[in-house]
Amino acid sequence: DFDTSPFSQQVRDDVFGIELMTIQNSMPPTTYYPIKFLKNIPVEHCPNAYGVLIGLNTATPSDYANGNGQHQPPQSLFTLCYSGDTRPSSNIVRECRNFSKACGRNVSLLLHEATFDDDEKGKGEAIRKRHSTVEEAMGIASQIDLDSILITHFSQRYPKFP
Repeated sequence: DFDTSPFSQQVRDDVFGIELMTIQNSMPPTTYYPIKFLKNIPVEHCPNAYGVLIGLNTATPSDYANGNGQHQPPQSLFTLCYSGDTRPSSNIVRECRNFSKACGRNVSLLLHEATFDDDEKGKGEAIRKRHSTVEEAMGIASQIDLDSILITHFSQRYPKFP
């Protein structure tokens, strides 16, 4: 998990908080947090393989600062779940469901790999190489409260979309 990793504080300081300077130096600098949260999700591919659930602040810097630097629009979150290379993962389903339950909102986008076709050969290769098929990726999507899915990582072996 990101929060327990030894470098999390340095990343948090360098990436999560960006100090915004005003053009007129009439207001103090405001810290803008483009990344609201980051959750590593263990997946079934190779040792130490992870997907990620990330929350991105969609408020613009001008939306964020309203004179005192503390205002933030209430619906300013875009969530992305990226599977990485993986077999269909119950961990991804669980973490996305936990997010939806805790926040009362859908995951905005599931970006899931689908390296192999759904025919017999493709399914066998997906299992052997620890990847997903298009049908398997869609099966994961059907178990999650989400707004959209984008299938990626198509193999060059397939000249057309499965």
